[in-house]
Amino acid sequence: MALLPTGLRAFTTWRSSLALVTSRASSSSSSSSSSSASSHAAALLASSPRQALLSDDDGNQQVKAPPSSPADNSSSLLLPKVMKWWKSRMPPAYLARVDPKAQERHARAVAVYAEQSENGNSSQLEETHVVSCIPDLTVFDPRDDTVTFIRGQDEPGVLISMLESLVHRAGERELVRADIFTSMDTALCANLLDYSPESVVSFDEANSTLDADELALATKVRGTEGSIASATPIKVRENGAPQAWKLRVAATNVVGDFALQRIAAYVGLFGLNITEGRLVTLQDDRAKIRGKPARVTVTSLTIAWPRAAAGWPFVRNDDAAPLTPGGHKRGTLGAVFCSELARCTKHLDDHAWELGLCTPLGITRAELLWAFATAMQPSLAREGGPHEFAISRVYEMLEQAEILPLAGELASAFLARFDPAGPGGSAPDESANRLREEAFTSTVQAIRARAEATVDDPAARRVLHAIADCALATTRTNVFVPGRQALALRIDSSLMLHPSSPKAAGSEKPYTTIFVAGRRFAGFHVRYRDVARGGLRLVVPSSRDVHAMELQRCHDEAQTLALAQQLKNKDIPEGGSKAVVLVEPHRATDKDLVTRRCVRAFVNSLLDLSVPHASFAETVVDRHAGGRSHPELLFLGPDENIIPEDIEWIYSEARRRGHPSPASFMSSKANAGINHKTYGVTSEGVAVFLDIALRRCGLHPSETGRPFTVKLSGGPSGDVAGNALKVLHRMYLGDEGCKVVGMCDGTAVAEDPNGLSWSELLHLVNSGLPLAEYDTNALSPTGVLVLTDNNPEGVRRRNTFPLKVRADAFLPAGGRPGTINADNVGGFFHLADDGSDRKVPCCPLIVEGANLYITPEARDAMWRTAGVTVVKDSSANKSGVTTSSFEVLASLLLTEEEFVDHKESIVHGVLERLREQAALEAELLFDEREKSGMALPKISERLSAAIIRLHDLIEQRLHEGCPDAGKEMWQRAGVQAALFAHLPEGVIRDMVKKEPERWDAVPLSYRASIVASRIASRAIYSNGLGWAERVESDDALMDAVLAWVDAA
Repeated sequence: MALLPTGLRAFTTWRSSLALVTSRASSSSSSSSSSSASSHAAALLASSPRQALLSDDDGNQQVKAPPSSPADNSSSLLLPKVMKWWKSRMPPAYLARVDPKAQERHARAVAVYAEQSENGNSSQLEETHVVSCIPDLTVFDPRDDTVTFIRGQDEPGVLISMLESLVHRAGERELVRADIFTSMDTALCANLLDYSPESVVSFDEANSTLDADELALATKVRGTEGSIASATPIKVRENGAPQAWKLRVAATNVVGDFALQRIAAYVGLFGLNITEGRLVTLQDDRAKIRGKPARVTVTSLTIAWPRAAAGWPFVRNDDAAPLTPGGHKRGTLGAVFCSELARCTKHLDDHAWELGLCTPLGITRAELLWAFATAMQPSLAREGGPHEFAISRVYEMLEQAEILPLAGELASAFLARFDPAGPGGSAPDESANRLREEAFTSTVQAIRARAEATVDDPAARRVLHAIADCALATTRTNVFVPGRQALALRIDSSLMLHPSSPKAAGSEKPYTTIFVAGRRFAGFHVRYRDVARGGLRLVVPSSRDVHAMELQRCHDEAQTLALAQQLKNKDIPEGGSKAVVLVEPHRATDKDLVTRRCVRAFVNSLLDLSVPHASFAETVVDRHAGGRSHPELLFLGPDENIIPEDIEWIYSEARRRGHPSPASFMSSKANAGINHKTYGVTSEGVAVFLDIALRRCGLHPSETGRPFTVKLSGGPSGDVAGNALKVLHRMYLGDEGCKVVGMCDGTAVAEDPNGLSWSELLHLVNSGLPLAEYDTNALSPTGVLVLTDNNPEGVRRRNTFPLKVRADAFLPAGGRPGTINADNVGGFFHLADDGSDRKVPCCPLIVEGANLYITPEARDAMWRTAGVTVVKDSSANKSGVTTSSFEVLASLLLTEEEFVDHKESIVHGVLERLREQAALEAELLFDEREKSGMALPKISERLSAAIIRLHDLIEQRLHEGCPDAGKEMWQRAGVQAALFAHLPEGVIRDMVKKEPERWDAVPLSYRASIVASRIASRAIYSNGLGWAERVESDDALMDAVLAWVDAA
């Protein structure tokens, strides 16, 4: 499917105007007179310093006329007639809204053309001739900011052709106002498109520009990322059926040209014609996006069935099949029409839009099939090869004549399955839901059988089977949620697994997977427990080739990181999760603005499926929960490419959407949260593991009498690396105990065997500067600073830095997953200096501050080859998630004001707790290594598996008592003590002790997870791994842990 830049391939048959004045001469006019008319019109109309550009009807001949060319005197004879005729034919709205000077320019354009078509014999011209010879005219105003199109036709598609003709002229400017008019005899249309920034209206002054209904819509979307549409009948036929409507659409932060094109095209799908309208852009200084005021674009159109629509490719008669699940019939513009229109105006992806526009599928079914195909493309590419099933090829296969009808049936069946208005949606009747599921499964089987019998292309058949698999595996969707900003599918995680999927002892398949597809992005959220938390990261490829590769690994990256998070979260109530959002490369001027919109649409879609919003029960059906969906506890945190503005917006949006505890939904907030970078929480835990590892490995300066040497990946402006520098300087008193001999980030590599300057490093950290800003005067004679920008040598040194620079310890504190892997780990070793063939590592100790920096195969090779001590990421950097968990709990137990008032005390208590938990695990890991001789990463995985196993057993037993809090399990004193002991020392504990009813704000399922995590982790830290691993029976292990709880 080859996309046009505007995504409007279906409309390329419509003739486009390309120039200042484009003449469409009648068949009786000679080519010479047409050329003469064009030249003369240019001379009359061109009044800007720019020369006039002209083209003939075929767009081939171009004529330039200087702006100083005098007007032909004969034009003055015709102009009064045309002005009178013009004003008598144009509607009152035109006369009221258009500047009189502009009206005169429009009439003069018509006069010039009419006069020249009669070879200057203006005295013989009559009104009927003026009408019959009206050309296609495009007129720029003197400032060249407003473009007026005058057309001797009024039919669907004209407005689109006008907008498309300006793509090459608009440049970086956006359409901010449009006025659309049709003459009262419908013989012509005049459309004014304004690109002047001065035409933007302040929202505070909108009541003087918009009518009450327009203002109401604008106010409703203000401060959101939403779009909304309404349709009101204004003209009724004799039989009572509507003939014309007033259509209003309001959308925030959308490009005016794009919105108007989408609206015009969608309206045209139903043979509707736009007879009058306007687009107004409001500036909202109360809302910001990337520091700029937000905008609200309001479009108001009068639409009607045209008298004749011959040639329009998408006219459908009254008996046509519905285009969407709700059905669109001529004469009805209901909620489904408005919902689709609002979505098309801003949120629908170009691929889905084109598929819906160019095929009989309609918008919603096309969007579903596009989402299914996008979700399944990685699986298809893994099975059949990345070229055979490249995403573009998958989209093309959907359009094949043999596939499209079958795919359309599948989408219709899917919509019927999740339609909340049908049986099983209106009431949680298990029998009705079972019948509905059986009917859907039977339909899918029949579609598969027909595909096998009728589709010759095996690759196309495989694509159809894949989207059928995705439809069957979906258990919840937001497809019917009003105002949704993307399409979200909650999928059985088994669908996405494959033989090479990441696995770990104690963790089976993920609890569930949510796939979200929206305009210019697709993303996965994978979680391993019902109650789960984990980071949200953005991947922003620089090219389409890189995007294709990232799409194929997007799910696996999310699952791998979620599994690492699950292992890391062993000490906290929440299970592991991770969200990875892949942004599609685009040509937008403000690329960062588009990226922020992708974040917002993705998060809103998660809220659609998890938060009990106003329409939740009426619109979200769960196929594995008796036909009804229950709210879910998802918690997010910031990860790669998430900025502070995103964090604050997510919190605010969760509150606006009715989240029961919005402060808990997103961690690391600036005010009502514990920002990881501000307080260096991850680095604090990494430093604890490093300190204990140095002692156990005989490298601690207190034992050796000399400073240890360390190298770090990640720059001084980064969270983990920058804060690690601050913590190391505090703990080891700078050069007295620690020398930083190397550091690298995306901008530079700095190496100095004598130690980089602490004062210069801390200056960069405190100033938020990258390593490229390191002052070379602070280097010793043997030190070097090599920049990477446009420097192949710098890139080479950065890529080999983890393998070549020698130090006692290595802290990977930034970098992509798999930086050290099975293919390059051999470079990590060098031959011993004693001349033997013994291999020596460049660093004998590694503490992983970055996630997945070293692959499991590389860790194994390091241990087998040279006994390298590697403290795995799921242990070493767990303090970040520990902090976020306590932030979530604090937001549930305290008000926002209480949190802010006591923030420093709360942070102090959390830091003390995370250091305590890091030390407990570090000591256990090294104790177990001394007993078993096993590599630390293996012990770390065993530890996570043991704690997770015990956690799940305890939580299951507690859930059995949830319906009645007085049951035996909850009555145990040790259980209640564990709930309270989980609270950090200080303000939170004091407040809860004083007011135990604060626990009522914490969901019972979350309290059960708190108790389970506290008991499971402390039991194993106290008794050792063998205590839990030796007990094979789950019942026996529960008996043992309960005995320990009672004794403790």
